[in-house]
Amino acid sequence: MAKIAKVRIINFVYNENRHIYDQTFDFGKGEDALLNLENGGGKTVMVQMMMQPVVPKLKLKNRKLKGYFKNTKSPCYIMIEWILDGQSK
Repeated sequence: MAKIAKVRIINFVYNENRHIYDQTFDFGKGEDALLNLENGGGKTVMVQMMMQPVVPKLKLKNRKLKGYFKNTKSPCYIMIEWILDGQSK
C-alpha cells in the first residue's frame, strides 16, 4: 500500500485570521503521525487539507473545504510526496 512521505501546504488562509505561508509535514518513511494542537488550533482543517488530493470534496464536521476560501482570491497549493509499493525513500 502506498504511503505518504511528505505533505506541503502553501498560501492557505482560513477563518480570516489563520495563514499557512509554507509548511511541510515530513512523515519519514510513511510512519504514523500525531497532530498535537490546542482546541481550535486547526487539526481538523489540516486533516481536511491533506486529504483533498486523495479524497476530493471531503467534508469533515459538516464543513466543505470551499467554505475556508470565502475571503481570499489567491491560490493555495497542496503537494503530496508518496512512497509507492516496493519503493524505499
